[in-house]
Amino acid sequence: MATGAAPVEPTYYGEKVVSDKVVFVVDFSLSMNEEMIIDRETIVRETGAVVTGSEEEAKAKGAPKEGEVVPIEWWKIRTRMDFARSQLKYVISTLKRDQYFDVIWYSDSVVAWQGGLVPAKPGVKLKAIQWLDEQKCEGATNIWGGLTKALNLVGKGTQDENYSRGADTIYFMSDGAPSVGDIKDPDAIVDAIERIHKVRRVKIHVAQIGTSKMPFMQKLAAVTGGNYRFFKAGEPKKKE
Repeated sequence: MATGAAPVEPTYYGEKVVSDKVVFVVDFSLSMNEEMIIDRETIVRETGAVVTGSEEEAKAKGAPKEGEVVPIEWWKIRTRMDFARSQLKYVISTLKRDQYFDVIWYSDSVVAWQGGLVPAKPGVKLKAIQWLDEQKCEGATNIWGGLTKALNLVGKGTQDENYSRGADTIYFMSDGAPSVGDIKDPDAIVDAIERIHKVRRVKIHVAQIGTSKMPFMQKLAAVTGGNYRFFKAGEPKKKE
């Protein structure tokens, strides 16, 4: 938490993070490098996150220390990935010590940061944020792979080797339809997730960045009892 301030409640794209077992599944496909224009007022209004003031004020204050909130540096956001990365770094920095988490990014391939849930201690959160800064966008969009990786995660406690439990809430974000993976049809993905949900009551909250709302994303959240949030990214650039 920020020094001298009241604790900041964890939120991700404006969605409260109340569970103590969460996985963040993030689109790192090449389309996330598309331009995104969003102003400070919109970010504050739509997400409720802690946002920096001017660029000069942020630079004067300096980088957050370990254990402090990482605010949204709105003036740095130029692409969809900039926005997504800033939201993820923010929510990780605000997670509480009794919460467990992991991060999965997907493009053609699917990569889990830890491959299991780890405690949100200051040093652990800092390592996650540093890892996120190293990742680059590439390839296509394997939504099914990202979701199934998250559903199959089990807990991996760094201090308690006997700790083992799966996530009960997934925070999923994407900017487009599936294009690769074992299941590429959007309706088939929704049907499969709905069947899984009857056995494993995992809630999926969906954040979509794009030019227009996608029924697929809305259904994905609805069949698991999750919420859907949309963030306008502007029109994609035309290919020459």
